Formats: sequence, structure tokens, C-alpha cells
Amino acid sequence: MNNKTNRIKLIALNLIGIVLAGSNMYGLNPVGMGYSSALYASGSPGITTIIVMLLGMANNFQTIDIVKYISAISVIIIISKLTAVNKLRVNEYASAIICFISVFTLEVTDLLINEKYTTFAMNMETVMTLAMPVIMSVFSAALNITFRKAIQALISGKAVYDNEEMFSMALITGLVIYNIGERMTIPASGIEIILFFSILYGAYKYGAGMGAIIGSACGISLCLWYDDAKYLGIMCMLGIAIGIFRELGRVISVLSMICACLTVGYAAYPLFISDNIVKGLLGAGIIFMMLPKNIIYRFEENINNNEENDMQKILEEKLTNAAKAIEKLSKSILKNDMETGNIDSIETNTDINQIWKNKFDESRNIMSGQLNQISKIIEEYSHEMYDFVKITGEEEEYIRHKLKGRKVYMDKIMGIENRRHKKEYLITAKCEKGVTIGTREIAEAVSEAFGKAYMPSRNCRKVISNEFTTTTYVEEANFYVLHGAARKARGEGGISGDNYSLKELENGQVLMGISDGMGYGTSACLESETVIELLEQLLDSGFDGDTALKMINSVMIMNSEEEHPATLDYGVIDLHSGMCDLVKIGAATTFVKRGNWVETIKSTSMPLGMFAEVDYDSTSKKLYDGDLVIMVSDGVIDALNTEDNDGKLVEIIRDIDGGSPKEIADCILEKAVSDKSRLTDDMTVLVTGIWENNKKIA
Repeated sequence: MNNKTNRIKLIALNLIGIVLAGSNMYGLNPVGMGYSSALYASGSPGITTIIVMLLGMANNFQTIDIVKYISAISVIIIISKLTAVNKLRVNEYASAIICFISVFTLEVTDLLINEKYTTFAMNMETVMTLAMPVIMSVFSAALNITFRKAIQALISGKAVYDNEEMFSMALITGLVIYNIGERMTIPASGIEIILFFSILYGAYKYGAGMGAIIGSACGISLCLWYDDAKYLGIMCMLGIAIGIFRELGRVISVLSMICACLTVGYAAYPLFISDNIVKGLLGAGIIFMMLPKNIIYRFEENINNNEENDMQKILEEKLTNAAKAIEKLSKSILKNDMETGNIDSIETNTDINQIWKNKFDESRNIMSGQLNQISKIIEEYSHEMYDFVKITGEEEEYIRHKLKGRKVYMDKIMGIENRRHKKEYLITAKCEKGVTIGTREIAEAVSEAFGKAYMPSRNCRKVISNEFTTTTYVEEANFYVLHGAARKARGEGGISGDNYSLKELENGQVLMGISDGMGYGTSACLESETVIELLEQLLDSGFDGDTALKMINSVMIMNSEEEHPATLDYGVIDLHSGMCDLVKIGAATTFVKRGNWVETIKSTSMPLGMFAEVDYDSTSKKLYDGDLVIMVSDGVIDALNTEDNDGKLVEIIRDIDGGSPKEIADCILEKAVSDKSRLTDDMTVLVTGIWENNKKIA
């Protein structure tokens, strides 16, 4: 949600606060204290909260009471700020306790100063006088918790609310209506029309449970209006009655409300049936019937029993990806065996046998290690990789209704949480004949329902038509990246021994990396290409980095009887958190640029394919808006030919001011080769920039 929308909502909530701050209940103001303290705890500035209280109480309270309650809210603000300074988290219950302490202190102080009791005789009046500070404090604290749920739900931009939030909103609505009715002249039965319509709308849309909740909240308003507690139970019963008959349609729902009122009026409480009540019933019923279907509709529970089948499909897909990665490993080994099948003719059979004996002896441990890694992978995939996410009927029906308005029929929706604790939603839907819809539009409905930005997954199709299609929606990242690369080859024909990767992975991650094969030309290209392709395949299939590196190293060692090492420099950026995990294996220095500051990350490990046990350097860096990660092959570093090549490249990078990642990569490469008439090694520059994603839910 953007800041402008937040400001508008806070202004509206402060206007409500002005109304509620004037709630004078026998000279007490628990409603004003509860709401104002909740409003401040939800982000309203302290001075604004004080002004809201002052404006609301100005014409409804005596000066001494205004001073008392302004002092109380000021104490709440001061205590809250002190806890913030000491880095203590103030949750909803801590906020209520602060409210209780402040109100209790001021009420007791008022009791002592004004000497509201003159004797310690234990009569009822004395007991009530002494108990009033406790009652007032408890009531204010309870309302603080209740009101805070509604305020925070409204500010968050949620499209679907739980029962507690709905009750809180209904209570605020009822109290606002009551206070406005007390202060202003409202047409006859206007209050009753609003309250009866609220119950009718809520019970019809959400069912008997929500009808009882909204009925109770509206009943409080009528209790205050008519000074009769019986209205609370009656309104609660109306909500239940409407909810029970909601399946039979609008007309029956209205008739059930009228019948319930008449039954109560004539059988249990005749005073309930008055002219205003009758007019309120009829007015609410007429308005309810006249509103269009896109406003008045029912949330239906849609329980799907196919979750296990859906999860099975996900698991099959993941296992298939893992199988492809393992197949890629085997092909990499077989390919080299075929390429190196002809042994030099001058070698004797004894030499050949010895070579292959040594090769098999060396490979035995490597293959054992690989099989061990594969067993761990299969074991990992055999466990649950996902947890189900509970989707309420209201959330599901909200999405269903939104899509129906766009001529899309949703068959089912399923929510899962992956191993990185990110939620994904799978929706099976189709369009009406002749209609198509982009998955971006469906993502908007998902975002509104769950109060968080979602987007189609990486492999999700862009459009759905009139056939049922399952599409996946993932949490939208907080950052996005742009890449740029520049390269020059030493060998003839433009074949470079360097290969690089720029790939979007699942779950909001991005892979960037460079591999430099030994030497130059075709053989070096094949080695680095194998490393990059295997890295992409393994990481994209869900393998962790350590497992992927061990398996790639095994392939490099087994590829031939001679050493053909390759360096690897890669990083994985989490676009949700901005964390970048960097791994270096015999690679050149990596540079992180933030404004005019440049950090170097060096490697002390040996390249892949030299030893059976892979050794690598790893580190994690938090990236911020505008940061650049610059990776280079050793040909770029060596081309500078100074006493401190890394330092020289730091100067070059620091002096670059602005430009796209591609332009920056070109600039670095150009400065590195400016004095070179002939290249001595392949050169590659890879630049990745990260920026904040400003696409938030409106």
C-alpha cells in the first residue's frame, strides 16, 4: 500500500476519532480513550492524537475532564516513546497495559484531588466510587485492543477480514452512528435503517456467525440510544436468523428478519415494536433488495478434496527436475568419455590399462560421494517440501467474485508454503467463451484478498482462455535486478573460454555467475560451459549450493585423465530480502559498489576439478537500492598490468558515475583493454544492479 493511501486512511480514522472522543458516558470517556490510544499505536502522530481528543471532547465534557483525558493520552504517548527508545516492542497487549496504567493513574488522581468521597463507610456509593477508576481503566484497555484490530486491518489494505476485525469495525460503526445521532438531527428512523441494513448485509454475506457478531455490535448502539440492554440480545438474534436463511436468497432473508422482529415484539418484548423500528426494517429491506448483485452476494465455502492430488503433482514436478539434473550429470561424463576414446597410438596396452586402472580407482570414491549426495536428495524430496496454507471461505469467495466480474470461472484454489516460508497460490480457472484474461489481472485479485502483492510465477502462462488451466502466483519481491555483460575472446573465431549465467530461479531468487575454463578456445569453452549449465540446472531444481558444487566438481574430475580445472564465481540474490550469497572457487575478485564506496571480495580456494574434495569461499552481503555487484574473469584483472591490479580496478569502478549495468560493463572492459594491442586471456565483465520494487498494493 502506498504512502498516499495510508495518509488518506489515517485522516478518515482521525475524523472517526473526533466523533468517538465525544462519547460522554455519565461523565466518563472510555470509548475516546480506547480509540485514541489504539489510533496512536497504529501509527497516528502523537500531536494529531491529542488534537483529535481535544476536538472531540470540546463541547461534550467539562474543562477539568478534558484536562484529565488529554493528560492521560499524553502519558500513553510518553510511555510508548520511552519503550521505543529502549528498543522494546509494543504489541497490542502491551499497548492496552499502557492504556490501563495511564487511565487508572489519572482517574485515581482525579478522585483524590476532588475528594469525591468523604468517608470510609462501606456503603454502595463508596464502593462504586472507589471501583470506578478500575472499571474505567479496564474498559479503556479492552476497547484499545478491540479498536486496534479494526484500525490496523483498514490501514493494511486487507480485502477480507476475520471475525474479530469485523466485530471491531461493526462496533466502531455503531458507536459513530450513536454519537452522530446524539449531536445532530437525523431523519426519523435513520439510525434504525443503517443498523438493520448492516446486520442484513453482514449476515447474508458471511452467515449466521458473522450476523451474530455484527448484530451484537449494532445492538450496543441501540442499547445506548434507547437506554435498554434488551436490544443487544434482540439484534444478535436477528443476525443469526438472517444467516440461517441466507441460502434461500435475498427475499427470504429480508422476510426472516421481519418475522424475527415481529415474533420478538409480540411474544417477548412488545416495547421493541415502535414506529422507528418498523420504518427501519422496511427501509433496510428496500435498500437491500435494490442494490446490485456485485455488491450483495454470499461468500460460499468451497471445500476441495483434491489437495493431495495437487500436492502429488507438485512433488512429481520437483522430482522430475531433480531427475533431469542427474541425467545432465551422466551426459556430461559420457560426453567426455566419447570425445577422449582414442588414446594416442604410441602408448602400449600396458600404459592404457594403467591409465584406466588409475582412473577407475580415482573415480570410485567420487562416484561413492555422488551416490551419497543423490541419496540425501531423494530423502529430502521424500519429506514434505510444502505446508498447506489455510484459505478461509471469505478469502476464496472474494477471489471467486472478483474473477467472476471479469468473466472468469474459478474451479478451485490451493495455498502452499515452500521451504523458504514463501506462500504460493495455485488457481484453476477458465474464461467464458470468447474471453481471455492475463494472469497479471488474476494476481491483482489474489493480492487484494490476502493483503500482499502477488505476481504470476516465473513459468506461469501469461493468458488463460476457455479451458481450465492451473496457474501459480507467488509473493512479489521487494527488489528487482538488471544485468549487463561485456566480453572479449582471445582466440580466433571469437570463441571465449569464459561462460556466464544470468538466470531467474524459483522463489524470487536470481543467479549470476562466471566460469573461466583453463586456457582458451574450444576446450576451455566446453569446460566452463559444463560448469555453468550444471550449476543452473542443479540450483533451479532445488539443490542446495554445497551439493551442487560437489557434484559439479565430481564431473570435472571424471571428465578426463588430465586436469581441466575451471574457476567459478557466482552469487544468488534473494529479491525479497536483498541478501546476496556469494561463492568463489579459484575466481578473480568480485566488487560491490554502493555510491562512491567499493568493497572487494577475494578468493583463496583452488578451481573446480583439481581435488576430490571441493573447497570454496562464501560470504553473504546485504544489498540496498542502487547497489552493483561486479564480477570479472581473471583476464580483466591481469590486463591492467599494475602492481595492484585489484586496486586499479577499484578506482575504475569508483569513477563510474551512473549508467545501465550494460554500459558499466562496457566501460570497465574498455578501460581494461585500452592499452592492449593483443589479448593474453579471455575477458568477461558481468554487472548486476539491484533496485527497490515500488509496485505496492494500492
